[in-house]
Order: sequence, then C-alpha cells, then structure tokens
Amino acid sequence: MEVMEPDAKRRRIQGKKQSTLFAFARRPATPLAADEQWKIASFRTEWVPKVGEDWCNALLPVLRTPSVQKTIEQVEEMRKVKRIFPPVEDVFKAFRATPLEKVRVVIVGQDPYHGCGQANGLAFSVAPNVAVPPSLINMLKEANALPTTHGNLTHWTEQGVLLLNSVLTVVEGQPNSHKSLGWERLTDAAIRAVSKDLQNVIFLLWGRDAQAKAHLVDRERHVVLTAGHPSPLSYERHFKGCGHFQKVNQLLSSRGEKEIVWSLP
Repeated sequence: MEVMEPDAKRRRIQGKKQSTLFAFARRPATPLAADEQWKIASFRTEWVPKVGEDWCNALLPVLRTPSVQKTIEQVEEMRKVKRIFPPVEDVFKAFRATPLEKVRVVIVGQDPYHGCGQANGLAFSVAPNVAVPPSLINMLKEANALPTTHGNLTHWTEQGVLLLNSVLTVVEGQPNSHKSLGWERLTDAAIRAVSKDLQNVIFLLWGRDAQAKAHLVDRERHVVLTAGHPSPLSYERHFKGCGHFQKVNQLLSSRGEKEIVWSLP
C-alpha cells in the first residue's frame, strides 16, 4: 500500500485562487457593502474567542442566521430562571478544544450530561473531580483505557478528536430538554464543514441519533463507523466488542499518521 505523507493526505481542501487580472476594474465598496463588512468584522470579534478562528470562518454563515441567533438567545433567557448545563463559557468548548484543521476523529454525542457539575462542553467528558458516568466507563473499557482516575477527555481533543454533542445545552435533570431548540442547525453545519474541508476523517456514530448524521458525511473521502450507544442499556448487545478505538488506530497507522492514545493521563 502506498503511504502518503500525513500533511499531504490531510491538507485542507482549498478553493480556486481569485484572479487579480481585473482587480483594477472593481467598483469601490458601496455604503451597504461597507456596513456589511463592518457587521461581519464585529461578529468575528465576538465569535473567534468562543469557537476559534478556523471554526468561526467555517460556521460564520450559519452562526449569523436568525434561527441560530434565536436558539442562543432562548438559552440565555432560560439561564435566568433555570439551571442550564454546561456553564455558558463551555457551551462551545468542543470547537475551541479541537480546531477544525486539527480534526482527525469525530465522536458525535446526543446532548450534555444533565447532572449537576457533569457537563463540561465535550461530548461524553466530565471534569476531573466528577465521578465517571457509566456510558464513559463503557467507552473507556472498549478503548482498553481502564483503570482511570477521572473522565476528562481533554487528552483526546488534544490529539484531534472532536467530541461534539448534537445539542449543546440541557436543563438540569431533564435529558433532551433542548433537543427542539435548534442547536442541530449549528452542529450539523460543523459536521458538514469537517466533511467538506478535510480528508480522511473517521466518524464514530453510536446510537440511532448519532447514526442519523451519517448522511452529512462524504463517504468517498471519509470513514464512518457505527455501533450502538455505550449506555448501559445498549452496551452489551450493541456497543461491546465494536472495536472502534482499535479500528481508528489501524486506519491512522495505515496512512502513516500518529495513533490516538486513548488512555487518560
């Protein structure tokens, strides 16, 4: 098998360069265009710290839509009267933790943990001082990453694993309470951005909800692996023995890329 250099295989898909041949003929920006440019610059100033520069570039069109802005505003209003997880500063943490250009693996979750102090903005992950949830224990078991003293998956994100929940917020004690708010317009756009802008990414889709995202991925350029959800309700029949973590490293190794270290330091 011919092995290409990792940088060559995983480079961003670049669009056509704009010709400057007729640059002299361009009309000066109209006041409306200038105003729009100012709005975009202002929007970027707000969002780059939240999601990172490359994710901001990729998601800017959908972030600016009235529907996504309405979702964000609704969650802000709900925080005034309800406990919403994760904390506001962690809602978009998955994007900051794994820049778009660094993504090698995508694990799609459903919505954040709804217990107090559990959700930290990364799908399936919890803060170091929080008890490891059963679903995550099953994942770590399948990854041969037990025993562990914590369930903080930041180590995975640092290696290019995007831990993305389809729904980014939840009300305390009410799973799926924000499923209808419209977050999936944004997270679906993120999956599409990975599919469009990168090559050879491995998508791990566990459970019916995650598998419903498969149509967003170009399978001619990426790999999609499916299994049941690691929840105790489906672990024994549909997740145990799926071998996904080993398959990921086999695929990466076959391309000459560095394997993921699943054990948590």
